[in-house]
Amino acid sequence: MEGGDSLNQIKSPFKAMFLNIILPGLGFAYLGKWGYAIFAFIWTPLRLWVGIAIILKLPFSTVLGEWGYIVNYALLYSWWLFVMYDVCKFPYQLAVENNHTKTTEKSDRKSAKLDT
Repeated sequence: MEGGDSLNQIKSPFKAMFLNIILPGLGFAYLGKWGYAIFAFIWTPLRLWVGIAIILKLPFSTVLGEWGYIVNYALLYSWWLFVMYDVCKFPYQLAVENNHTKTTEKSDRKSAKLDT
């Protein structure tokens, strides 16, 4: 942790994922990716509600009768799972890539110092 700069610190992928579940974009803010944080804060609820609205407008109960409600709930749950998977996956991947880059840079600097 050179110079106390928080952007150079290793960040926990699980913490980034958990924070993003609590509030979309919070995990990205933890990683210092403020553009992603603002985008996720706006985009995640928007796509969740648009998907729910589209699924609820489909006439499953007219076509399938009683089974239409089951299909509706199954699709709603599937859509929610998809959005939550995406909310968890992306900040986790960013944290892992960020940590890999930081550890690679540190080892390159150490090997360069040893070479001199």
